[in-house]
Amino acid sequence: MQNNVIRILTFLHLMQKHTDEKHPLTREELTKMLSEEGFDINRKTFYEYVKQLQQAGYPVVALKSGNFGYYLPSSPFSFAQAKLLVDAVQTSRVLAKEATTELIGQISSTMSQYEASQLKRKLYMSERPKTINRNIYKYIDKIYDAISNNRQLTFRYFDWILNHKNEKEKCYRHDGMEYKVSPYSLVWADDNYYMIAHYPKHEFLSSFRVDRMDLVILCDQRRVSLSEATGQADFNLALYSQRLFSMFVGKTEQVTMMVDSDLLSAMLDRSGNHAELKRVNNKIQVSVTLQVSPPFLAWVFQFKDKIKIISPKHVRQTMIEHVSAVLENYQGD
Repeated sequence: MQNNVIRILTFLHLMQKHTDEKHPLTREELTKMLSEEGFDINRKTFYEYVKQLQQAGYPVVALKSGNFGYYLPSSPFSFAQAKLLVDAVQTSRVLAKEATTELIGQISSTMSQYEASQLKRKLYMSERPKTINRNIYKYIDKIYDAISNNRQLTFRYFDWILNHKNEKEKCYRHDGMEYKVSPYSLVWADDNYYMIAHYPKHEFLSSFRVDRMDLVILCDQRRVSLSEATGQADFNLALYSQRLFSMFVGKTEQVTMMVDSDLLSAMLDRSGNHAELKRVNNKIQVSVTLQVSPPFLAWVFQFKDKIKIISPKHVRQTMIEHVSAVLENYQGD
């Protein structure tokens, strides 16, 4: 019995590795491959194995005409889907280089050797910066565990500094103080994972970059409820996340801007479908609710004279002070 199980698993492995829609194999070819692995089967057993795999949920396809043979769709993904996944993985700053290589290998392993080979030929490793935190998988799992089990968690938060040997080194904030938070969600923003949580020392909600977290521990204490943390019974966490600019928490404001018409795509990329748009002469008036923070000001600044904040006045004044500080930094050299 055990030998038969090993034999049919070997048969399955051969079909997964050596066949796909463009590369079916005949019964004779598959039987020969199985024989080379040390297992001899007759014609009746071959058809029985195909039937058993189909009954077990493996969609073995038998071609009766044309390119006659048998194949197993090699992956839950099409080649284009796998390529998109690989591109996303290799350009992600969240994943360390080792994790990137490992994950790309796992995606390739779901495909036949032919598609995997083609995928590798089209693979160009990105030179984008990668995280140095190799515990990212483990910490994401712990955060999800805390959220799903309604628990708090603790961690240390750090920045990277250059030590006296000119080497990168972790520097824990507040002398290594332990942060204890009630996590509510993980958000992907600007190529980074952020945990949105309630931290008692901060007002409202806080966001923490997961790759800057260390020594994450799941606690026994139950979370502070989201309604208690926000003071709102029907708080919309998804909308809150969408309004954050680079995950810096700021005061929520209804901001009106006058923008050049060729920046409409950039505005929609940031605001989605939540912006109110109105054409004014040859420009577009955009009104959107967002959190006013330094990243928002920097985002506006990059477009030079193509965007102008109209209201509220104090946000407009904050932008003027931001621009003046930049100008002053470059004058007098």
